[in-house]
Amino acid sequence: ASDVYKRQIRTRAFWQLTIGVGLNQAALMAVLIHSFPFVTESGFDRNVAAIGLSINGFGNLVSKAAWGWGLSRFSPRMLVPVAFGISATGVTFILTAGSLELRALLMVGFFFYGFGFGGTIPLSEFTWVRYFGRRHIGAIRGAGNPPTLLMHAVAPVLVGVWFDVTGAYHWAFVAIIALFFACLLYTSPSPRDRG
Repeated sequence: ASDVYKRQIRTRAFWQLTIGVGLNQAALMAVLIHSFPFVTESGFDRNVAAIGLSINGFGNLVSKAAWGWGLSRFSPRMLVPVAFGISATGVTFILTAGSLELRALLMVGFFFYGFGFGGTIPLSEFTWVRYFGRRHIGAIRGAGNPPTLLMHAVAPVLVGVWFDVTGAYHWAFVAIIALFFACLLYTSPSPRDRG
């Protein structure tokens, strides 16, 4: 059993999935932590920022039923790019709304970001099991968690440092959007797909 586990954590798919999950969580957490100051720095008041975060939470909540329905009909490998694309679209709308001071677009962006965010846990769990089965999933997830959590923790700090140095969030949010596309490593062929 331990030999099977050791072989699995040495596969390219394990590391692609670990990096994909980590980059996704890094992007999501960086936006979550910095969205409130981004909104206020963009010229909106704190009430608008609070409403935006509430809409983000609402999008996250209502997405659960949609992702559950999707997982009952489609492979998670098909749904993961959709979730990342929705999150990236949301952050793009938030960034654009901040530049142009468009309150309605800002709220749409928060909804999209939350909707994509809502797929993170169910899609991640289904994908890990799809790649590696259930027998050693605890050990495999344990091996993948440290690098994932490191990316999750470092990204918000880097965005904060960028803001402190430049006085603006714009390029940091552009980098976050790019991270969502880098997350498509997440959809590499699984060991089971390769036989």
